Amino acid sequence: MLISRFDNANVEEHIAHLEKQYNIVLPEEYRRFLLKYNGGETPDTEFRINKVSSDVRAFYGLGNANKYYNLQGLIDNMNILGEFVKDGMLPIAGQ
Repeated sequence: MLISRFDNANVEEHIAHLEKQYNIVLPEEYRRFLLKYNGGETPDTEFRINKVSSDVRAFYGLGNANKYYNLQGLIDNMNILGEFVKDGMLPIAGQ
């Protein structure tokens, strides 16, 4: 899978803020992914689960990530993912 990563400056600080704000601890593997890529766009990526396929346009990032795929912004400012977080889920990618 090709990932065109987002700017990862200060990502560690943004991870710490997210964890503190929502009282969560990100899995170490996901933390390493964010530190390396900070999410990123994934052109032409498709996956299939139980014979149902879907596209992944990008993995969410933090801080200087693209505004359409900025996890903190989608939770706080646009309230698009806020309900997922309230239910104890943290989406990591979007279409």
